[in-house]
Amino acid sequence: MNTHYVIVPTGSDLVHFNPWHSPANGQFISGPGGRSSGGIGGYIKRKKAERKAAQLKKQRAANLQKAREASATKRKMDANKERVLKSGTASEVMQYKGQLTNDELSKALNRINWETQLSGYAAKEVKTAWDKMDDISNKVSKLTSYANTAISSYNTIAKIYNATPKGKKKPWTVISNKN
Repeated sequence: MNTHYVIVPTGSDLVHFNPWHSPANGQFISGPGGRSSGGIGGYIKRKKAERKAAQLKKQRAANLQKAREASATKRKMDANKERVLKSGTASEVMQYKGQLTNDELSKALNRINWETQLSGYAAKEVKTAWDKMDDISNKVSKLTSYANTAISSYNTIAKIYNATPKGKKKPWTVISNKN
């Protein structure tokens, strides 16, 4: 192998010079009898390093995506829990009972009890005068219907009795059923 010495322009130190060194990219190019990072061996090493770097990049991206999904799921669960605490039903509160503090649970139960009581009061509306008149009218109609049924029954019994020999001597009066 030929060795050349060159004087560096900035000083008088001697520098070892290799003619197979490519100053443009800092890589060694293959030369006679020397090991270099070029050639098929260098290509294989670079490809392995590139594959490993791509795998690491892919794994990091997957881990980042998994962390983002977990964070989004946690935010969604927290938002749903807050919604349930503010306006959920008792069965919805039961789903989160293990995740709630005693204070949160008692506030939710108090809210549900108050809502139940208020809905009961709202159902007991005060009837207006017209509602009361309709109610009385319906009761009078039913009473009239019962009276007509009773008169009809009496007339049937009276007609049967009047058809007997005893009824012919002393007949019962048939009530007029005109509406």
